[in-house]
Amino acid sequence: MGARVEHVRRRLPALEHRLPARLSTEASPPALGAKNLTTVLATRLVLSTREATRRLRDAADLGPRHTLTGDALEPVLPVAAAAQAAGHLGTEHITILRQFFHTLPRRHRHQHPRPRRNPTGHPRHHRHDPRLATHSRRQDRRAPRPRRRPARRPRPRPPPLPAPRPPTRRRHERHPRPTRPPRPRRTHQPRQHQPHQRR
Repeated sequence: MGARVEHVRRRLPALEHRLPARLSTEASPPALGAKNLTTVLATRLVLSTREATRRLRDAADLGPRHTLTGDALEPVLPVAAAAQAAGHLGTEHITILRQFFHTLPRRHRHQHPRPRRNPTGHPRHHRHDPRLATHSRRQDRRAPRPRRRPARRPRPRPPPLPAPRPPTRRRHERHPRPTRPPRPRRTHQPRQHQPHQRR
């Protein structure tokens, strides 16, 4: 019983994805009295803005699409949309798949294009794509060896410093002035006392 209820519960979002597609093609948000589809869903279905944004994002990836001329297009994630419509995937599975494709590098997303079909219905042969051939050759090779770091080149030694110049002689050393002989030093002699002579 629980498995059947879960199966039906997983199929319900696939039916909800058709509503935003019809709103975007048959009406416009200003005609419904809102600025965008997020406000329309939040107002009419009494939802939070976050929940309305999540439903519109899921409908953009898993819901049906149409061109400007009205031609039907498959969803952005066709395999996940078909699995959800069959009841094999739930909301958490879709979230994990979207996170995986968001982190996947761009060069690996469209590496193997689908074959085109002729007017008769038979698939055409792929043209020679050098990127695919290079990718297959790289997988057949052995594991690449670790690159060795090139030996460091010895740094050139700086040129030797010039020899120090001899100190220049000052001006008074170049032309010395004539010096006078030293004066004799005066010695202090005590004055002798002479007696007073009477006349």
